[in-house]
Amino acid sequence: MDHNMKLFAFTFDAYFSDPARYRHLVGKLIYLTMTRLDIAYSISCVSQFIHAPTKAHWEAILHILRYLKKSSGTGLFFLLGHCLSLCGFSDANWVGFIDHRHSTIWYCIYFEGNLVSHKS
Repeated sequence: MDHNMKLFAFTFDAYFSDPARYRHLVGKLIYLTMTRLDIAYSISCVSQFIHAPTKAHWEAILHILRYLKKSSGTGLFFLLGHCLSLCGFSDANWVGFIDHRHSTIWYCIYFEGNLVSHKS
């Protein structure tokens, strides 16, 4: 997504003529973020406007599609395994920040040796 592009819900820009098409395409792109983490932020930005997309929002979607076309060989690769194995790791630092007494927790889940979920 362009660093200078700012998307707003209420603009003077005309509304997009086919909001169902916009919603359909955003839904497909959300599904694609499972293997293309590089577009996750951009998709989260454009998915905020599915109730009333404008032409600027549609242009942002087209910009993402052009990026995907140029970078078609990238993404996550999942290895095929013969036995089903699920493995998880977690860690916690209770009150690790003395200044404001916050704790940090993280986890990651591997399926067949492939990272499928993480959070910190």
